[in-house]
Amino acid sequence: MKRILLLLIWSGVVGRLPAQTPAAAAPQWMRYPAIAPDGKTIAFVYAGDIYTVPATGGEARLWVGGAGYEFMPVWSHDGKRIAYASDRAGNFDVYVRPLAGGQDIQLTRHVADEFPFDFSAKDTRVLFGSARVALAQSRQFPLDEGHKLFEVPSTGGDTRSLLSTPMADVRVGPGGKLVYEDVKTRENRWRKHQTGVGARDIWVYDAAQQVHQRISSFVGEDRNGVYAPDGKIIYYLSERNGSFNIYQQLVGDTTAVAVTAYRGQPVRFLSIDRNGTLCYGYGGQLYIKRYHKATVRVQVNPIPRPDAQRRQLTHQPVTEMAISPSGREIAFVAAGEVFVTSIRDTRVRQITATAAPEAGIGFSPDGKQLIYGTERQGSWEIMQATAVMTPDSLWVSATSIVEQVLISNDADNNQPQFSPDGREIAYIENRQTLKVYHLRTRQSRTILDRQLINEGELDQYFKWSPSGQQLLVQFPAPGNGNSEVGVVDAAGGGALINLSQSGFDDIRPSWQQHGRGITWLSDREGLHGFGRSGKRQLDVYGLFAGQDTALPAAQRTRLTTDAALLSDALLSNDGQRLYCLAKTMDQYDLWCTDLQQQTTRRLSSFGTEGGSLQWDDAQRFLYTLSDGVITQVDPRNGNKRVIPTSVTISIDLEAQRRSMLDHVWRRVATAFYTTGWHGANWPALHDQYAAFLPGIFNNYDLAELLNEMLGELNVSHTGVTYKKEGSRGAGAVAFSATTDSLYQRWVQRNREEVTKASQGRIGYIHLYRMNDAAYRQVVEEVLGSMDRCDALVVDTRYNRGGNLALELEAFLSGTALRDNANDRSVLSREPVARWTKPTIVLANEANYSDGHCFVYDYRLLHLGTLVGMPVPGSCTWQSAHALIDRSLSFAVPVMGVRGINGRYLENQATEPDIEVRNDQDALEAGRDQQLEAAIRTMLQQLQQPVADKP
Repeated sequence: MKRILLLLIWSGVVGRLPAQTPAAAAPQWMRYPAIAPDGKTIAFVYAGDIYTVPATGGEARLWVGGAGYEFMPVWSHDGKRIAYASDRAGNFDVYVRPLAGGQDIQLTRHVADEFPFDFSAKDTRVLFGSARVALAQSRQFPLDEGHKLFEVPSTGGDTRSLLSTPMADVRVGPGGKLVYEDVKTRENRWRKHQTGVGARDIWVYDAAQQVHQRISSFVGEDRNGVYAPDGKIIYYLSERNGSFNIYQQLVGDTTAVAVTAYRGQPVRFLSIDRNGTLCYGYGGQLYIKRYHKATVRVQVNPIPRPDAQRRQLTHQPVTEMAISPSGREIAFVAAGEVFVTSIRDTRVRQITATAAPEAGIGFSPDGKQLIYGTERQGSWEIMQATAVMTPDSLWVSATSIVEQVLISNDADNNQPQFSPDGREIAYIENRQTLKVYHLRTRQSRTILDRQLINEGELDQYFKWSPSGQQLLVQFPAPGNGNSEVGVVDAAGGGALINLSQSGFDDIRPSWQQHGRGITWLSDREGLHGFGRSGKRQLDVYGLFAGQDTALPAAQRTRLTTDAALLSDALLSNDGQRLYCLAKTMDQYDLWCTDLQQQTTRRLSSFGTEGGSLQWDDAQRFLYTLSDGVITQVDPRNGNKRVIPTSVTISIDLEAQRRSMLDHVWRRVATAFYTTGWHGANWPALHDQYAAFLPGIFNNYDLAELLNEMLGELNVSHTGVTYKKEGSRGAGAVAFSATTDSLYQRWVQRNREEVTKASQGRIGYIHLYRMNDAAYRQVVEEVLGSMDRCDALVVDTRYNRGGNLALELEAFLSGTALRDNANDRSVLSREPVARWTKPTIVLANEANYSDGHCFVYDYRLLHLGTLVGMPVPGSCTWQSAHALIDRSLSFAVPVMGVRGINGRYLENQATEPDIEVRNDQDALEAGRDQQLEAAIRTMLQQLQQPVADKP
């Protein structure tokens, strides 16, 4: 049903009034509770600050806050100090503060995030987790995340590495023993219901004996262990009954007994006092449980809400633009809002002011209406804004704005485009169907029914023909994975005609010369990186009037003489000049090619990372959108001018957070790769988690809340990441270089061990990522220094994924066919650039994404022996995009991978042929048992006679 919104606000901006904010409210998202050793006080985190409250409940006292985001409070054993993490200096460091008051002591100052775990038994040191350089003798892989154990004097001083074992929630027990949870994968910390080798377990480390012992035996998640005061019991959180609850287990026993029996929300943040009183969080509230007594909720009085629930933004990157038909204005989207700017002066007019994102802007042919999609009502709907114009007929000086809903239903409708006559609108329904809406009849017709594959958000590409009779589309070739360019009748009912027919990727088609021609970008002739995630060179191809659209792709016109790294291209109406955003060296510039003279010159330098191009209707100027900036370029001489887009806007943060939660929830609801959401009751989870929003006041907490909700899916490749503005700059770069050096040292030690143990017969390579650079490294090493080896160890442990599995498998699966030779020498052997000798692959629980796809294929194809640990099922495709607050990014799988048995590989582990677990104490002592097993197995295989191949 059509509805018209006459929301004419004093500024002429369409939106909603801000909600009133109460001075104080009952806290609804209290996290990280820690009970004092005497059991009288609980420290907890609320709104990014640390409070203390009596264990009996009552008034909460602000203990530390205001300087940054403070969390993870840890009590000293004498109860006189609290250590905590704060980002006040940039990233997270460890601080300590006396409970009685006084100055904070900053204990760590590293570029890596660092988090406190516990005080030592005598409170002289603080144990913390970090990604900094660990023990030199350890054979543990040098992770770039904060899971290695360090200590620092509690009064300040030099840090010391304790363990390289990936661990979290480390607590000190009797006799110097440590109880901790292991960290095997890179998964979302708040993921729930995971089972198998990727799930975390509870371990005890005996420092005196230097021995690690696994305590929990459940195949699912076990977290957050603490010792009872007498050291005879370990309490921890486990999902044995379906949701995280507290369990107790006698030291030396394997039986775990439930202490709590909650359903739905997980129990989090377990701590214990010296009397055995347990403290934990559940449903955003605080609870205590004394031995053999009922659980008690700690009633916390209302806490004043933070003052700043509105935010002023001035400079935000532009994400899309549309040139007005008059060429005098540009509509653009920034911070999820629609604006119009004057090209001739500095006036900028805000059109929308809503908490939800707007996207897909375009002008009507007469310039009197703007059209765009909005998510303000939950699903994407299509809006039309009309300006009440002054005599200058400019949006920037309009007296008011009237907004009208055009298309609103249960579907997601977006990316609207006016037809050339302004009577119809083409748009995308549910991300896969192309439709046309008639403005007079208010009826839609289907042009392409679910023939477009959705991988990202708002990522479909189509254009009206200037006559309005056809639609040009970029579409996926069924089953091949490449994109093609096609045309379809806008009246509906016609077949989609493939114009490119190349089998390569053909993208970004555009009508040229008033509809007499079509151009697009293609990687048919250009250089390709190995793996589809690598770089690729593109050319501009054209199809022009007089050419039969049924001709094969080979007869299309190639407009560029040399392939290049192109971002976009446009043709002048006279067909004489081609303008391209192309990369040379390390930046994109605007180039102009005279198609008759076949000469190319740099028209203007930008120094940016790609972008898009648009003409104004008269083709007087070109406009680029690159790195969030709109620039006007004179095509005659390359002179450029930045178009003003800076305007101060006010953001209702509370409403915006609700909008982002709604967006994340609906994106999963409508685009998750398989039905049923892995058994999660996704429809009910929206309200369950939205109820906590009144207690969320910053992006750290919002990301954590959204990750708790997404964690219900029990799926890889999902989560929300918050990236705080600012970093430690050069220090972070130096640390990255150090981490890379540690990785190279790890690889070299493994290679030396393989070479020594096999007397040079076996080569060794490690793949950390699945991309073009990794493949080139493999080819260089294997066909270079290891060409004389009889076999190869391919180590994929801790592989982070990418898109290289098929190329790597082809490289490793070569079969010697023939020699190119004469009687005197052999020039080469076929197949060239392939490894034709035996291989053995190492994998473990940390193989991820394409790192799982590869080992699955390797074992299925019987390419060799797989050694190590089972690999959790994570061979899945994700879709990621920034939220309306672009410091937050969101990812969820929209495409799964099915094996030949028809089952999705997600959550289906790939078992090794030879299972070998690396003991943590052996790794710390310098042994890699998995690598030893691979060497031993391959040497045995080399001693066996080679079977004749047919």
